[in-house]
Amino acid sequence: MAIDRHEFLKKRGAIELLCEIDPRGSRWKELEPELSGIISKQTLATRLEQGRDVSLLDREPTDSETGSTNLHVFSPEGATLRLILEKSGTVRAYHQFKRSHNEFYNKSEQIQHWARRELDTFRPAQHEENFELLKETNEIPYPDAPSSAENAETGNSSDG
Repeated sequence: MAIDRHEFLKKRGAIELLCEIDPRGSRWKELEPELSGIISKQTLATRLEQGRDVSLLDREPTDSETGSTNLHVFSPEGATLRLILEKSGTVRAYHQFKRSHNEFYNKSEQIQHWARRELDTFRPAQHEENFELLKETNEIPYPDAPSSAENAETGNSSDG
C-alpha cells in the first residue's frame, strides 16, 4: 500500500532515518548500527523503500571494499526536508537523544552490576535507614555506589 509523505513522516523511525543519513549519502552498514536501538533491520529496510516511494530518498550504486553496494542519498525534495530538519534543531535533538539514551543504557548496566555485587549484602535495618534518608535528602549514602563523579574519574561516560 502506497503512502504519502505525511504518512511516511509519521512512521516510527522515518524522521530518525532522515536525521541519520549523511547529507553525502550513507550505506546500509553505516545506518543499521546507528538505528539498531531505535528500529529493527526490517523496519529500516521498509523505511528506506518508503522514503524512495515518496521521493525523499534515492539509491545510488557505488563500489565498496567488498564489491558493489548502494548509497542511500537524499532526493532534491529530501534535501529540502533535511535542511528544514537541520534548521529546526531536529537533527541536533535527535543526536542529543541518542547520546542521552546511550548514557542511560550505560548507567543502567552499571547499576545492574553494582546491585548484583552489593545490594543483597545489606542488612534489613540498612534498607529502613536508607528509605528514611532518601525521603529526607535524596542522597545515596554508599561510597561504592556508581555515581556521575565516578564515571567522570574512570572515563566511563558516553559523552565522548
